[in-house]
Amino acid sequence: MSGRPLKFRIHGMEVELEVSTTSDASEVRLDGVHTLVRAEPLADHLYRVFIGGEGHLVRYVRHGDARFIQVDGEAFQIDVIEDGAAAAAGESGAAGGELRSPMPGKVVKVMVRAGDMVEVNQVLVIVEAMKMENEVRAPGAGRVKAVHVEQGAPVDGGQLLVELAPAEKDSP
Repeated sequence: MSGRPLKFRIHGMEVELEVSTTSDASEVRLDGVHTLVRAEPLADHLYRVFIGGEGHLVRYVRHGDARFIQVDGEAFQIDVIEDGAAAAAGESGAAGGELRSPMPGKVVKVMVRAGDMVEVNQVLVIVEAMKMENEVRAPGAGRVKAVHVEQGAPVDGGQLLVELAPAEKDSP
């Protein structure tokens, strides 16, 4: 059984994922590279995933339209790319949109202010959750439109942290 390819962006990188499932394992093709994967559910949205014999704890969180995945304690926002939007967004390398908390926790550091220019993968906010620090990074170059949290503030999973606007190419 062949899965349908899914294109998404994580930390500013565009990737394509296709999953084919059998009764005991899945074959994953990530950007054309095939790997056998086995996942054991541990709790709701929490899995131990074995890739090449190595186990990883993986948690998936969805809050509204925002999607997050935490792998061995490191959290990533995942943006699913719609058909036609992939090329425009991926080629520009520009940030735009909303960055949300990967899970409930506490803001331990805010690294930007409204109006700041940011580069791809720049750390914007650090959220502590389950005694681990999760860096929320810019998916591309842009300008901070608004910061919606302060250091020390509690946050819910999926809560809006920072709004970004794409970098203006022809600004003086």
